[in-house]
Amino acid sequence: RRTMDPKREEALFDRWRRRHVRFFRLHLETLSHHYLSLDTSRVTALYFCIVGLEALREALSAGERQRVIDWVYGMQVVDEATGRGGFRGGTSVEGVAPHIAMTYTALAILVSLGDDLSRVRKDAVAKELKALQRPDGSFTAAADGGEQDARFAYCACAISRLLLLRTTREPFPFDVDELEKHIDACRGHDGGYGLTPHSESHGGSTFCCVAALLLTDRPVDDAVLDWCALRQHATKGGFGGRPNKDPDSCYAFWIGASLRALGAVSLSTLSHSTHSKADVIDACAVTAFVFSCESKILGGFAK
Repeated sequence: RRTMDPKREEALFDRWRRRHVRFFRLHLETLSHHYLSLDTSRVTALYFCIVGLEALREALSAGERQRVIDWVYGMQVVDEATGRGGFRGGTSVEGVAPHIAMTYTALAILVSLGDDLSRVRKDAVAKELKALQRPDGSFTAAADGGEQDARFAYCACAISRLLLLRTTREPFPFDVDELEKHIDACRGHDGGYGLTPHSESHGGSTFCCVAALLLTDRPVDDAVLDWCALRQHATKGGFGGRPNKDPDSCYAFWIGASLRALGAVSLSTLSHSTHSKADVIDACAVTAFVFSCESKILGGFAK
């Protein structure tokens, strides 16, 4: 077996790393017209840049770090009349109520950059989460209603963990028992989870439901491992989000993270040897598929 010269291997990795660092830094400073549809979700776009750079071990300068932190705090909004609050998605939505997904990504950015969260109005966020829970246990995205599905249940649980909103009197600022019932209603007959009750199982919603249960210390049926493992495409190697669908690079995270959260030591090795389907995941094939989606010139990855 031939091996690559270590110096050449290091040089190739550094070139690969710099390509993607350049991509994230470009989008950290400015967004082209192609991103107009994300104008109300700038916080989320910023989140992907920050965690992407963190994954590549690219540290921001002290000035860059502080500029990002200050900008994120500028997105915090609190309704003093109701005492509820959170974060909005960008500067073009001034006066609009906070959005639960923007609140989650804003807090994740601050934590990634080492902020102590001392300027976050934790009491207002707790009241907001409590108010966003629906009678059926699910969560809506904002105070004025809007979308209502498993994504926002995950956001609520993650926000609570990030801010440590749990108290000795009330573990979370919302009804976890009702949330668990709602997530159970989202469970499909095939072992995965849909975005809403009685909807088709999907990789993204399965991650959201699994993560929400784990974040609230609730049990997860191990059968979901088999559903996740069966999402690997037999010939293309990547993960698909639903049965009989072509693979998509994003599911390397949604499915891969679900497997890891449920006990996978790596994509190809599980701590529970009884899960035979999950044991046969080909991690090399997943990696090869993701690299096939890479932009070799600009950096970044396509679907």
